[in-house]
Amino acid sequence: MDSKITEVYLRMLREGTNEDHNIADRNDVGYKDPETGQWRFERTSKEFIEKIMVPNVAKYGGSSSYIKQVLAHGKKANVFEETDTIDNDRVKRVYNYLVDGVGRNQIKSIVSEFPKTDLQKGLISSLQQGSKFNIYNLINSKLGTEYKYNDEIMYMSPAGEEKKQRGAAGPGEAIFAFLFNGEKPVVGDLVLGRVSIELKKDDGRIGKGITVSEIKSMAKLFTARSNSKNSPGGNLAEGNEGILEMNLGDFLQKYSGTGVKPDGFENITVGDWFNEHSEQSNYNSIIPLVGALQMKDYFNKVEPFDYLAIYRNAGDMSGFERSYVKKNGIREIVKLLKERGITFAPNNDVNGYHLRLMK
Repeated sequence: MDSKITEVYLRMLREGTNEDHNIADRNDVGYKDPETGQWRFERTSKEFIEKIMVPNVAKYGGSSSYIKQVLAHGKKANVFEETDTIDNDRVKRVYNYLVDGVGRNQIKSIVSEFPKTDLQKGLISSLQQGSKFNIYNLINSKLGTEYKYNDEIMYMSPAGEEKKQRGAAGPGEAIFAFLFNGEKPVVGDLVLGRVSIELKKDDGRIGKGITVSEIKSMAKLFTARSNSKNSPGGNLAEGNEGILEMNLGDFLQKYSGTGVKPDGFENITVGDWFNEHSEQSNYNSIIPLVGALQMKDYFNKVEPFDYLAIYRNAGDMSGFERSYVKKNGIREIVKLLKERGITFAPNNDVNGYHLRLMK
């Protein structure tokens, strides 16, 4: 291309001048590297055509229609902004993630799956069944792909949340909405048809407006815990024996940070509970009850949803129905979660305890 014409194009694109790119030869060819976003200018030659032009045309030139379908699907799922184009970084990230899991020659088969609801049904069914499963195995078994955890994709913000503070959008909300033909709603995590799912990364928090002074006071009732199996840590500290005669429901109301007295403990004292769970330290036996009470309180304070799903980076996932938590007492909740490989871990701040997948 004539260098004068090249200069006109560069100025139109606001990409500098010939001198900025060291262009002087009429045989120089300029292109914007799709991987780096930087302009490059090379002399035309057989080697240049074979090593640069042909691979990039094969990689991006023939796939523009699929990128457009990815863009359209992402907008429908509220993953991309309405103003996004195929040149947007998030669109390219998702497209390249899709390609990496299936191979560029097979991207057409994945694009054709976008309107289907097979994955939605598979995820909801897995959450209903209750046993721990792997979400990437579920995706790959349905699509014949090889998708796996990708940090850049997992933490990609959905539409409307790119400029919010870090943490405004939870991990996985965008890419799961995209892959499962769902929607990232304005409020909440993930909607699949008429089913809404609250997503929690492993060790996610399940409290809201917890009274910190109360749970800190409870922790001080017990000796410090350690990781040693033979450590007596976590048992009632000397001088606090008076709480043994306290009604367990009253104890949880006072120390859970929720101010809520749970049902089902009318005839049980704190001492009774410790004796019933003597295989654990006193503190460890109380942690699940406090966690379940905080979670039940949390569910009353947030927008309603149908399922809560908790997952690890590697894809391990388990979950349960919100309705079960709403309808049942905290002992029943603890039992259900244990059956599904989920437990609680203490954290003494306003956001409450951690929800954790068991090993």
